[in-house]
Amino acid sequence: MTAMELQLESLPTYEKSASSSDAALIAAAITGAEPAFRELFRRHTPHLLQFVTRVLGASRADAEDVVQDTWLRAYPALVSFRSESSFSTWLCSVGLRAALDSMRKGKRHAAESLFEDDAASEPPRLAFLGFAG
Repeated sequence: MTAMELQLESLPTYEKSASSSDAALIAAAITGAEPAFRELFRRHTPHLLQFVTRVLGASRADAEDVVQDTWLRAYPALVSFRSESSFSTWLCSVGLRAALDSMRKGKRHAAESLFEDDAASEPPRLAFLGFAG
């Protein structure tokens, strides 16, 4: 069982979880009701984790990092959720942007490490061009 799964299991459920719609939970979370946000997290994280894992095609740990980043982005943006789509769809779009940012960052770090390896290596010998080396 991963750390994310343990975290999900340990979260208390929202008192009205069976009858509370996502819209009601979002409205409560916007006002600062932590139990409502926890219930949204509990309901939607398994699907979000599955979605992000497919997008990244990476390790579960990388996907869990992106899921965490997604929730960090989604919480302050809840006020902009317009209910034109389901909350799950909106959350996955936030997750997709977080995953793409993560992949871009990964490529950037990979490129930087290539240059660091080049900088640490011995410079090429230029004796054949008449330069002392």
